Amino acid sequence: MATNRTRIVGIEATVFSLRHLADIRVRDAAAKAMERAGDVAKAAVYANVTRTDHTLAQLRTMDHPYAKRHGSIGIHAGETHVVHTHTGRMASALKGEVKFRTGSAGVSRPYYLLGWWGNVPPHVRYVVEGTRIMLARDVLLLTASAPHVRPAMLRAFVQVMSAELTQAGIRFGSGGP
Repeated sequence: MATNRTRIVGIEATVFSLRHLADIRVRDAAAKAMERAGDVAKAAVYANVTRTDHTLAQLRTMDHPYAKRHGSIGIHAGETHVVHTHTGRMASALKGEVKFRTGSAGVSRPYYLLGWWGNVPPHVRYVVEGTRIMLARDVLLLTASAPHVRPAMLRAFVQVMSAELTQAGIRFGSGGP
């Protein structure tokens, strides 16, 4: 049995335009949502690299709790990703921004880049990667994957996507018979 296909040019063009509009709106909404989620992560990292509860003298009195010779970090149980601040240069070097990566289908997808770049003090690398005498503290990864940060990032992402896509909603009215 043969079927006939009827092309309704106006509707096809409208559907194409709507699909294109939706792709742009979804991408823009995703970029805003990624920025909000990234800001949550950045704030959590900032809080973890600006701890002031111990001075250098106190850490020395505690026999350098970040020393490799101890085998593990001997301070702040369960919080191996906190860093005590003394000059504030590590915290001020923290940056975050939304970037776009082109995927396999040529679609540009947003992601949030969080890290240290620009005028970064050398001790940032020593803290994050460790040295021959100091244990590493990957404050970015460990903070972003912390049980209280991940859900907050997801909530921020969903709130922005919901608000943005609701604004982009297209309603079709019924003309009735």
